Amino acid sequence: MTRALAVAVSNRASAGVYSDTSGPVLAELLRSAGCETDGPVVIPDGAAVEATLREAVTSGYDVVVTTGGTGLTPEDLTPEMTRLVIDREIPGIGEAIRAAGVSSGVPAAMLSRGLAGLAGTTLIVNLPGSTGGVRDGMSVLSPVIAHALEATLTEPSLLSWPVTLRPLTARDARPWREARVRNAEWLRPWEPTNPETPLYQTNLGPYIAMVRTMRREARHGITLPWVVLVDGRFAGQMTVGNVVWGSARTASVGYWIDEQFAGRGVTPTALAMAMDHCFMVVGLHRIEATIRPENRASRRVVEKLGFHEEGIRRRSLHVDGAWRDHVCYAITSEDAASGLLPRWRSTVRAARSRIG
Repeated sequence: MTRALAVAVSNRASAGVYSDTSGPVLAELLRSAGCETDGPVVIPDGAAVEATLREAVTSGYDVVVTTGGTGLTPEDLTPEMTRLVIDREIPGIGEAIRAAGVSSGVPAAMLSRGLAGLAGTTLIVNLPGSTGGVRDGMSVLSPVIAHALEATLTEPSLLSWPVTLRPLTARDARPWREARVRNAEWLRPWEPTNPETPLYQTNLGPYIAMVRTMRREARHGITLPWVVLVDGRFAGQMTVGNVVWGSARTASVGYWIDEQFAGRGVTPTALAMAMDHCFMVVGLHRIEATIRPENRASRRVVEKLGFHEEGIRRRSLHVDGAWRDHVCYAITSEDAASGLLPRWRSTVRAARSRIG
């Protein structure tokens, strides 16, 4: 379930001058939207807002919604404090919230300076400080919370079947296990392993535990775990992990595909969607892929999409019973400025036209 925190920003309510009324409305509407909601916490504007938001991100909340502090007075500092915390702004949410207020008969709603954006994978949204403003804002926000947090990406028509990336969930543990066991020999030469434990488990427990770990890391903004679906069928996994924020904004990507779908364009299609999402939505700057030199098929995938080869990392990962060298490939947001998926579509269509 999506974890949410409701925050009421009011200098006078936090000082006990009067009781806050918008925070309880916000918390109830977040619960109605299906969120497991804490709060409302009532805090003064200014530095306390930044501190509360940072603590919420560190604590792994999926959504933090504030009410108040978005006006035009010198004391209204919530947007400025929010901007210090978010990594990437989502302007459309704020614009839609202001438009909803104006449409409901409140022309002054256009004066709200509320922001919305992502801090890691935590969605942060500022709403106005009135109960009406909260209701108008949540009428916009409620339908998009799940989409903003759990990005499902689909290329519907490039290949013979739709290719989808969907966030990993607990229900994927069983098909994940079945695919891994079925493809054990196919994957063994390439898959990183723990030197002390076997790679392929036959019982379900370890897979459920891995799903929970990845979901927890996703809430903390350090992993984006997806399953790859081909025409709705489980076909593999795509994981962007080891995310480092701050001045680096880097990550690494790893993937595997069921042998029955190999060589059909599924992996580069899924990888292109994942990279575009990471660069254009999440706000990462550089992503690496490390691949065994002998794995020509996987190397061709990243080379097709414009990853640059940067050299050998000696004995960098434990694979198939030993420490193995890997080739490091990398791509930056500048390399993918026009999008990798459009580039890949053009490549596929050009190849088809030559054949035709």
